[in-house]
Amino acid sequence: MRHEAANVFTPFINYYRWTKKQRLASREAEIPQAINYYDNGVVQTDLTVQALLERLSIKGYLENALVVITGDHGEMLGEHGMFGHQHSVHEGVLTIPMILIRYGYEGSSFGRSLSSQIDIAPTILKELDLTAPATWMGSPLQITPGPRFIYFQQSHMIGLYDLSSTKHPIKYWRNFLNGQEYVFDINSDPLEKINLIATIDSAKLQSWRSQVIPGSLIGKASTH
Repeated sequence: MRHEAANVFTPFINYYRWTKKQRLASREAEIPQAINYYDNGVVQTDLTVQALLERLSIKGYLENALVVITGDHGEMLGEHGMFGHQHSVHEGVLTIPMILIRYGYEGSSFGRSLSSQIDIAPTILKELDLTAPATWMGSPLQITPGPRFIYFQQSHMIGLYDLSSTKHPIKYWRNFLNGQEYVFDINSDPLEKINLIATIDSAKLQSWRSQVIPGSLIGKASTH
């Protein structure tokens, strides 16, 4: 539920009342109102977190504690003509907040430019000086990992960030419905306007393709 106290940005429009087709159409005139609706949700979240922290502080739970605040996905607010988070793997959807608050102690700083949701749990255990299970693939933010891939998927769109370069990550993803492929340098092109697929070395491209093949396709291939 949205609370009236959080409606500080006006006018606003609830774009989730639009049909799926409408959320995938160009509605540039309504983008400012959609952003206001989203920002009001952020205000309400802030108020809720503030109330929780105040209550925890009153109870004495924050004298020596670790609080982690994060999200499960981002949101498209008119970028690429989309609203919501169910339709793409653009940066607006994949980028999420992760806030770590230390109470009663000091810890090491984080210097990593790109991480994954699978890194959050190992980060918490590292902060508490606990050993993460050997089966976990994530890496604590307190340490710098070696070259690796970070994976993402939304329905038939599957991709990865290639962190093998010391310069900056390259983003690759493939639409498995139509076969289209995309490569973006998100450092210089955060809005993903320039598809670099035609400039990629064939060996590198093949290595990315092999990494994002869905398990369902591998199973089908093995039966023929």
